[in-house]
Amino acid sequence: MESTRPNRTSADQGAGSNQDTAPVSDTNASSGEGAKASHTKKVEEGFERIKTAASIGMNRVKIAGHLGINWIKGKYKSSRKQ
Repeated sequence: MESTRPNRTSADQGAGSNQDTAPVSDTNASSGEGAKASHTKKVEEGFERIKTAASIGMNRVKIAGHLGINWIKGKYKSSRKQ
């Protein structure tokens, strides 16, 4: 005689309970885990924007410094030739 119910392991059966548990996403949303994950994601995106802006700013400073030093060297060389 075959059963029409799907095979369950002893871990699935728990303490003799035949009730299905709630999906993980439902339990996370009800306990606030969903809000925490959303906030964490927004914070990480903010850090990415800050890192990008800082990187661009540092590149501009590096280029400006290079151009400034070369201008000073050119002025020095031209004053020594006269």
